[in-house]
Amino acid sequence: MNKAENILFWILILIVLGITLWLAFGSPIFETSLLTILIFVACSEIIIWRFLFASDKRAAISFENVRSDFNLVKNELRHINNRTGSMEKDLKEIKDSLIKRK
Repeated sequence: MNKAENILFWILILIVLGITLWLAFGSPIFETSLLTILIFVACSEIIIWRFLFASDKRAAISFENVRSDFNLVKNELRHINNRTGSMEKDLKEIKDSLIKRK
């Protein structure tokens, strides 16, 4: 969350607490206070969900980058495996030729 959203979130929470305390110790109309509290709680929930979805989006992008890196590593390992296989083949040929000479 950016700084403005943080400030707005805490203002909404403080308003909810203030109205709740006013309702407990004062005498506002119950339905109006309840509706106001619900509106402010809903707004703070929206801010939280926006933050969570933004975090999820950043994580998804990071996972895509990691997946790309894993593909590069996989290709490199495949290349190394092919080279190792050809080295084993060459060593086997050398060994066979040395055995034939004896």
